[in-house]
Amino acid sequence: SKKFTNKTYMKKALKNTNIFYPKFGELKYIEHYNFNYPIVLKPKNGNSSKGVTIVKNSNELLSFITHCKNIENYEFEEYISGDIYHVDGYVSKGKLKFCKPSRYINTPLQYETNNSPLGSQLILDKNFDLKVFNFTKDVLKTLGLKNSVFHLEFIYHNGNLFFLEVGARQGGGEIVPLYKQVFGIDLVKILLKTQLLENIDERPIRKEKSGGYLLFPVPNNAPCIVNKVTKINNIKTIKYQIYSNKGEKLTKNGGYYFNSGRFLFIGDFITIKKDIKRVIDEFKIYTEKIKWKDY
Repeated sequence: SKKFTNKTYMKKALKNTNIFYPKFGELKYIEHYNFNYPIVLKPKNGNSSKGVTIVKNSNELLSFITHCKNIENYEFEEYISGDIYHVDGYVSKGKLKFCKPSRYINTPLQYETNNSPLGSQLILDKNFDLKVFNFTKDVLKTLGLKNSVFHLEFIYHNGNLFFLEVGARQGGGEIVPLYKQVFGIDLVKILLKTQLLENIDERPIRKEKSGGYLLFPVPNNAPCIVNKVTKINNIKTIKYQIYSNKGEKLTKNGGYYFNSGRFLFIGDFITIKKDIKRVIDEFKIYTEKIKWKDY
């Protein structure tokens, strides 16, 4: 369904509801809209923030439109300030069975364009959890999701949740192993069962522990070869760390999985928050640019 693959379709489906979402429109018709800068330009069916940009004035907008090779596939949204969250879970027989919110550390756009690490941490707040559950239930019911896992993103702005986008799939990064560790459920297995029309018998563990993950992008000088990686030691909340080895060749095509380093954290909320900051400060990768003919 385009309601789960096309960002314009999914927001159109939320019109005339009580669900908040950014003002939006088709980029090719932008001259017909009244809007304030900055605005966000997005491919309608993209993922991982590929092709997304924020323009701050009319000159930047004109430059983007002039050089855009596929304006038909772009939408624009008003820029809404606030923390960005993702909520992951599953729906069975039209009912929201389970979901939990996580706050992004940096954003997918910063990972894609600014070479910033990207991560998130599970939120352990019962009031916020309930607010997110009800919001997610309303969104998925409106969009008509009956049997599937999902990955939904929203902005928390002035006490309100603003819908950004949703996919009828598991989230990327380390979300799947994180949910296995913290809640004892396998989102990929659940998705497969929904596709085979089987009953979902997963029973999440309701543990009061947090978790998070952190991804480090490939350096800007890619294609490159790894000379050295700093190893992170003596952090008990790190469940695993996977990083590029000396001599490994890196390109910019690896996305969230083939990158400089991936970390999964399990433990109490405060400690994980401190440990994630420490890893961001301490993790370093040293590379040497290589020519494509040598790759």
